[in-house]
Amino acid sequence: MMKQLISTLTFLILANAIHAQSIQRVEPPMWWTGMKNPQLQLMVYGEDIAGTQPEMERDGVTISAVHKLSSPNYLFIDLEIDPSAKPGNYDITFK
Repeated sequence: MMKQLISTLTFLILANAIHAQSIQRVEPPMWWTGMKNPQLQLMVYGEDIAGTQPEMERDGVTISAVHKLSSPNYLFIDLEIDPSAKPGNYDITFK
């Protein structure tokens, strides 16, 4: 039987107060550890979010690329999830 109950990782999105960004939506809001594909892309929506630079400071998940669209309200973040990543909350700071 496959391991179906795997702990989820969730993202707490922190907006930098200087830019006063308002994150309105993140897709997908969670995912499971142990997936075969270690890559994940997040879509972040918020007013003028493309004017920020996302950063992470935690072992196990790294930002591999950031994609900006013609709309300043969308940002796509490519993540690389290490097989040793622990379930839990991973903060992204937008500077």
